[in-house]
Amino acid sequence: MRVGRVGKDRTTSGNANEDVDVPSRRVLITGATGLLGRAVFKEFNENNWNAVGCGYRRAQPRFEQINLLDSIAVHDIIHDFQPHVIVHCAAERRPDIVESQPDAASQLNVAASANLAKEAAGVGAFLIYISTDYVFDGTSPPYKETDVPNPLNLYGKTKLEGEKAVLENNEETAVLRIPVLYGEVERLEESAVTVMFDKVQFSNKSANMDHWQQRFPTNVKDVAAVCRQLAEKRMLDPSIKGTFHWSGNEQMTKYEMACAIADAFNLPSSHLRPITDSPVVGALRPKNAQLDCSKLEMLGIGQRTPFRAGIRESLWPFLVDKRWRQTVFH
Repeated sequence: MRVGRVGKDRTTSGNANEDVDVPSRRVLITGATGLLGRAVFKEFNENNWNAVGCGYRRAQPRFEQINLLDSIAVHDIIHDFQPHVIVHCAAERRPDIVESQPDAASQLNVAASANLAKEAAGVGAFLIYISTDYVFDGTSPPYKETDVPNPLNLYGKTKLEGEKAVLENNEETAVLRIPVLYGEVERLEESAVTVMFDKVQFSNKSANMDHWQQRFPTNVKDVAAVCRQLAEKRMLDPSIKGTFHWSGNEQMTKYEMACAIADAFNLPSSHLRPITDSPVVGALRPKNAQLDCSKLEMLGIGQRTPFRAGIRESLWPFLVDKRWRQTVFH
């Protein structure tokens, strides 16, 4: 296993042997192949941390391939690498998939998280467990960390159970609740925000867009920065633990996001139709689970990318009609 890199690494560059300083602060990122995990890995890696990512199906060659349900493999990587911080991004986060595959979702979101917390405690690592705004029912926003959760769907329930499991198994844990994410996707389907781009682009066909649920689209780069800032603050102050909220601050329905995406790329939006009824299919969603982020803000932690700038950067490679490139950027 490649992960036992502590102190100096000897690497061969050309014909000469050179000492390369490996940063002394070590972080392990689960779900490093996913949308959030990739951003978290990059953020730590570029800011003087020795970062190791693990994934499962898409792991190699860049990351360690670990099945988080394999407790021996999890034990081994943590004991080999001895991380100071573990950021647990791996989860089944698609509400409709959780409803259809409840046992598998519970294994990953709850059981694997509990085991990871135990193993983190064993090496004295600070665990950041990524959770969700869906632990709330969305009836009385904004929500503080101290507000009582009441998840409406199984996804929110499994993530709340995961929160309880990690805090029970490791008091030195931070739970970071975040809302709907977007960022530099490998496929449009990777994010509930970016997946709308095709409907926006193909304006010859009218498209119904939800205009009921209030969302706060959040850039994965910003969440990654918050994770790093939280980890660095924790290195200096052991009282940094417990539950925290982070979120973008632009409130939008999916219809409003789609219109903003169209605007960002100078595309028409008249074919987009707002649907103001609450959705009748799929897992129940909270109407407005806005997170109050003042606890992190008071610690001087946070970063927010304006939605139009962030979405333009994320969706640029997926723009079909290249004629728009001239009007958007030149």
